[in-house]
Amino acid sequence: MPLYIGTCSWNYDSWVGLVYDQPEPRSVDYLAAYAKRYRMVEVDSWFYKIPTVREVEEYAAAVDPGFSFVVKAPQDITLTHKRGGMEPNPAFLSAELFDHFLERLAPIKGQVGAIILEFEYLNRQKMPGQQAFIDTLRAFLDPKPELPQIAAIVSDLVSSGREVRIDANNYYEGSAQESIEWLKVFSFFDCEFSLAG
Repeated sequence: MPLYIGTCSWNYDSWVGLVYDQPEPRSVDYLAAYAKRYRMVEVDSWFYKIPTVREVEEYAAAVDPGFSFVVKAPQDITLTHKRGGMEPNPAFLSAELFDHFLERLAPIKGQVGAIILEFEYLNRQKMPGQQAFIDTLRAFLDPKPELPQIAAIVSDLVSSGREVRIDANNYYEGSAQESIEWLKVFSFFDCEFSLAG
């Protein structure tokens, strides 16, 4: 399996002279220059909002077909409560919203190397316990024929031999091996699990 090295984002004016030859007016213009040096990048900005189709099309046009994107799923999907408070998020692990997000990624579908589900620290005020988290995550990840984008992206990641990683460190209460066994509850993935962190 090839090793790709990239960064979390690429839109830094301070990189002019180091990575970029000149300042650019738009993020996507930096991406084109970035892709000439590196083969992958994490798209962190989509954690804050679901991208527009036009934005994803511009990213696709800025790189060659061999370039790989690691995409952070939107916080609307991964936060149990709305940011900054204790108001429950009705879209937490919403398969329908995730499917909509994946539809937006269609222009880069074959270039998505991984999708990161970043969860906030889950204390008992936000999640009753480990089993509640496992049950909710399992229901979210279960294949859903009525939501074809989820099935397609999971199938693509698994068939290409890429690793599936789930980071939820504050729910690991046992040894590393026990934690790996815990991750194997998601047995519909035909791949090896490893611990992140």
